[in-house]
Amino acid sequence: MENKTIHRRGVLVPGLKPLRESMGLTRAQVASRCSLDVSTIFRIEEQHFGAGYQTLKALISGLETTEEALTCPNL
Repeated sequence: MENKTIHRRGVLVPGLKPLRESMGLTRAQVASRCSLDVSTIFRIEEQHFGAGYQTLKALISGLETTEEALTCPNL
């Protein structure tokens, strides 16, 4: 995907917070669904760092979404 932005250890995931909110989920619920730590969800949403390959895969699987929905939400 050409529009991904690489940022400190991974790909920025600007679609995570809007998707989470549209699903009515808390960060803790997303973390649980994706087998990730709540602090990881927070840091990705606040763009303190990007998601690595394994984290991105966990988000896609846990939220039953696509890579494009997470990395390029406005397309």
